[in-house]
Amino acid sequence: MKTSKPFLPTLIEQIIDFIDIFHQSRISRFFSKKNLDILIDIGAHKGEFTIHMLKNNNLKKIYLFEAQSSVFKKLKENLKPHQKNLSAYNIALNSYDGVATFYENILSSTSSFKQTSNSSWVTFKKTVLGSKDIIKSQVDIETYKFDTVYMSSEKKIDQIMPDENSLFKIDVEGCELDVLKGADEFITKRIPKYIQIEENTFNIYQIDDRAAVRKFLKDRGYIRKKSFLFPLCNFKDIIYQRSN
Repeated sequence: MKTSKPFLPTLIEQIIDFIDIFHQSRISRFFSKKNLDILIDIGAHKGEFTIHMLKNNNLKKIYLFEAQSSVFKKLKENLKPHQKNLSAYNIALNSYDGVATFYENILSSTSSFKQTSNSSWVTFKKTVLGSKDIIKSQVDIETYKFDTVYMSSEKKIDQIMPDENSLFKIDVEGCELDVLKGADEFITKRIPKYIQIEENTFNIYQIDDRAAVRKFLKDRGYIRKKSFLFPLCNFKDIIYQRSN
């Protein structure tokens, strides 16, 4: 049976990371004029987004959440110089407190609680990787609502006030609606001024929640402010702002 060469996924991820530099730089420059105080980075991966934000923003406090233990180690290494104002959690966020099946993909940046669909984009990705399946393993892990973590004294997340300029960034590979539902109390109180959502441009997951995400945010008083399309056109980051 034909299998992919061991170096291929790593090489592709390096190429994507290189392209991502341009994409993340645009977003961080956009926020450089917003006087952000706090960043909550959900789906922080290896800290790529946070590192770019630190270059152009004078952030007072940063909270990072990453579900994958192996990736979390790299995240801690990459952000070691910024530990003073940073708190990192190896925690998976969801719409409930409990256990869920997590699918670890060949490309770690695409691991998710959701299985991929049979769309043309997924087929193309499998072809490029030389693999019949982009999922390399699946594991049951504990998940938590953001509201639960935020209210936990053990997690030591400072109280965030609506008058502080905070960014609630969610990049969780198709599970954005689940994270939003788990942070409903935090969002309904209109605490974050900005919410950034990754939205795939192809129907790559078995369940498509894109329209539901937009309605969720609209119903809670957040309006679409800006959109940044990734150079490969497979996703875009959309920034929503609190209406008042």
